[in-house]
Amino acid sequence: MIQTFDDIELNRKQIKISTSQSIKDGIVFYGDDNLYPSNILSLIDGSETATLCASTFAKFISTDFANPEIGKISYGKDWLNRKYTLDNIKHDIARSISKFNGAYLMVNRDLEGKVVAMTVLDFCKCRFSEFDDTYRSTGIWYGDFSREIKGKKGKAKFTKFPLYCHDYNNFKNLATKYGTTASVYPIFINNEYYYPESSFESVVYDMACEKEVQINRYQEITQGSPAKLVIRTDISTDEIQRQAEIEQIKQFAGSKGDRVLIISTSFDEDGNPIDNGYALDTIQDTRDLSKFGEAEERIERNIRKALQIPSILVSPNDGATVDGSAAQMKEAIKYYNSIVRGTRDIISDSLSEITGLDCQMQDFSEEV
Repeated sequence: MIQTFDDIELNRKQIKISTSQSIKDGIVFYGDDNLYPSNILSLIDGSETATLCASTFAKFISTDFANPEIGKISYGKDWLNRKYTLDNIKHDIARSISKFNGAYLMVNRDLEGKVVAMTVLDFCKCRFSEFDDTYRSTGIWYGDFSREIKGKKGKAKFTKFPLYCHDYNNFKNLATKYGTTASVYPIFINNEYYYPESSFESVVYDMACEKEVQINRYQEITQGSPAKLVIRTDISTDEIQRQAEIEQIKQFAGSKGDRVLIISTSFDEDGNPIDNGYALDTIQDTRDLSKFGEAEERIERNIRKALQIPSILVSPNDGATVDGSAAQMKEAIKYYNSIVRGTRDIISDSLSEITGLDCQMQDFSEEV
């Protein structure tokens, strides 16, 4: 289960991939808490700009095959029992890479070595197994690592799969050893730290800030005036009566009730209130809400820069005149094609190796 945004304690040590591999119970950790992918995903999902940038990135690296007919070839069924084509596989790989700079492709072959089915695995559930003498992993562990690490109820179940091997004889040996003809093909765009580092690594705080800005906007709209009302009164010491009085006072708070602060007066040794009646005070919120707009602009710019995406591709009306928007869009598409072409080629080459087909893709194009 993926963590919610509020579950993540933002600190660079936790989000940053460790340069030294920590191995526990035969599993190579991904980040200090072994939850790097889940942490990154929660931050992306909580950020409007990051979500849009990831979608744009995925769109540019999963373009049409040079031979469109191969995209229609089916490799099994998806989880809804629908035909799972090479086009579907390509798009799922791109969506994973757009967030994590990596994807794990499960490849099923028959005993003759022919590929009969493929599935893009949940990236957050994949970890390398321990290293052999050549510092290479012996396989992939698949399971819910958040359940295991965070000690949730119930024991997480893990399955180990061999890494993909193109050589037929080695494939047969692995199939006999593991008792399965399925293997996992990792597709990584960068692996400086063994695992890939997300393109959003450098803007984790920007993504968190964008979420906080959204929360403040929501509170401003749903809770009205940011002023807080303070009621000082001699609330009863009897618990039942006390709760009844508090609920009555909260009627002045509006729909949310958290803009009222109730302060009880002091009581003497016999339990009698020292003061009688009540007093009302107002604490004004001194936040400059206009600065939210400035912050949002800086955050969006920083996140776009992390993925090198021109602003017009995520905000088509940003700075584009009616007469010049088409030309600007074409130039932006040309530029971003040059940025992502290497990533797109890695996906194409990986699929070509597995299927034996020419899986080269064309540049992204769009009628504007």
